[in-house]
Amino acid sequence: MSLFEIILDSTPKWIVGYMTDTLHQGKGYMSEALQCVLEFAKHETEITRIEAGAVPDNTGSIRVLQKAGFKENGSQPVPIQGTLKEHTMFAVDIL
Repeated sequence: MSLFEIILDSTPKWIVGYMTDTLHQGKGYMSEALQCVLEFAKHETEITRIEAGAVPDNTGSIRVLQKAGFKENGSQPVPIQGTLKEHTMFAVDIL
């Protein structure tokens, strides 16, 4: 799991990314890790928003984000290994 902090208009936010080996997919590890990130952000930081993206056909990743409370927020191309790939974008506000 990777976190990148960016600050726009004086508002800090994180962009989260994650990946797991195919042998470990579907076991809930990313859901559990993402919940830990959300709890940490809520109780230990000043972060107010976390964003993430997923390739539209990656239903597992989309399910992880939706289960964690992320809402779809449009789409945009994201560079992956030198190639732009369209991603569905998601965000969750930390209250």
